[in-house]
Amino acid sequence: MFRKVGFLLFALCLAAPLGVAREAFVADSLVRDYRTVMIEELLRKAEGQRKDYKFADAVRTCEEAMEIVATPAQKELVEGALAMARNGDSMMDFCSTPKVVSKERFSREEFFLYYPLENGSWRVLPEALQAVVGSANGQEPGNQTAGSQPQEASATNQATGSQPAGQPTIQPQYLPQSSLDSGKLIFTARDDNGAQNIYVTEKDGVAWTVPQLLGEDLTSKGNEIFPLISDDGRSLYFSSDGICGMGGYDIYVSHWNDKTRAWDAPVNMGFPYSSPYDDFLFMNTPDGKYSIFASNRECSLDSVYVYTVEFEATPVRKGIYDPSRLRSLLDMPKGKSVDLGSLSALMRGYVSKLKEIKALQDSILVFNQEIEASRAKISSASSISQRILAKDILRREQEVPKMEEALEQASQELREIEIDLVMSGETPDPSLAEGGTTSSGGYAFHRHSPGAPFTIEVQDPEPVFDYTLQILPEGQFAL
Repeated sequence: MFRKVGFLLFALCLAAPLGVAREAFVADSLVRDYRTVMIEELLRKAEGQRKDYKFADAVRTCEEAMEIVATPAQKELVEGALAMARNGDSMMDFCSTPKVVSKERFSREEFFLYYPLENGSWRVLPEALQAVVGSANGQEPGNQTAGSQPQEASATNQATGSQPAGQPTIQPQYLPQSSLDSGKLIFTARDDNGAQNIYVTEKDGVAWTVPQLLGEDLTSKGNEIFPLISDDGRSLYFSSDGICGMGGYDIYVSHWNDKTRAWDAPVNMGFPYSSPYDDFLFMNTPDGKYSIFASNRECSLDSVYVYTVEFEATPVRKGIYDPSRLRSLLDMPKGKSVDLGSLSALMRGYVSKLKEIKALQDSILVFNQEIEASRAKISSASSISQRILAKDILRREQEVPKMEEALEQASQELREIEIDLVMSGETPDPSLAEGGTTSSGGYAFHRHSPGAPFTIEVQDPEPVFDYTLQILPEGQFAL
């Protein structure tokens, strides 16, 4: 009896500290869970403030979150969000205000086909390049998928690895025939960490060289996409979500340095070209009149806006600190606005056909101007450049008759619609095509065809010997 009572007392004494320890463990877990929930809530709040261009508020919210971080992972998340907010806040000091010419919505699957670039220049990256890049990075050949989408590298998406909403699908890349003819390709591909980097390969005899990073300063832990070099070869435009930016993909420019024979450190182009959203594929038109870029700000998940602004040779930068003013930098000038939804189906078809005709007319004009400009360059160009220009002229000359045929067909269809309108008691009004809410403004976009797939031969990468210590299954001795 006494033995049983003694054992019971011993068990109770032992259970008491264990119960206290368990309660302490539960309490500590609850505190950690509470902190995690609070940090996540504060980061969501900061993201909303940042996307509303309220960067100072986002900074304060992130600093509040920083006071309660308990783990290195939480600290990394908060530091990333804080850096984006501070970058946005500092870039408010240097805003440009270009004149907006047009703002047109396109499908995110093919918006790039409407850019004024070489027809047939958007192609899927050859499998040989994908495989060699993978091998050079220590991957098994073929593990990379041509045209795979970049992953958001921001703190809010690193944990989940999710695809950011509205991000464009990157399938074809800009690989024009002129680049193939000149023997130099610049493209993006994934490294062994899954991030997209910018690579370059050059033709060496029959085969192409093993792709190399275009530059260390152009490479981050995140993604670099949509590289595009200016016509003079002196400026490189691309987008990155890994270089210091204000969130999402920002647009950067890097200039060629003749002394170092390399690309200089990239510079964020700032507002309004970059924003807290995803901004990409910047270019200046060949005629030097416009700058064009795309963004998913103010867009549904399946589309992007392509903006056209007047080219600024020397942008005048100034501070803009009002969030509503920052958001409206790319608003179209106010003018006549027509709710096309209030029109009859026949009248909407009339307006649509008028816009199609206007776009074709402008495209024919632009193509002819570019043909004349290329002809003017031939006499002073090198022999290699002359061949490239000649091919470009021939290609454009072949496109013009097709567009003229399409214009004639569209004009005939317009005449038939006008007859139907009169018969139904409606009066054709050409001014509706200028003021409708779907109008692209003062720049006409022409859809180009995707490029045909092509294959190239790439040199084998040099084998890399693994110098790490290896334990062999049996003892071996040098002879």
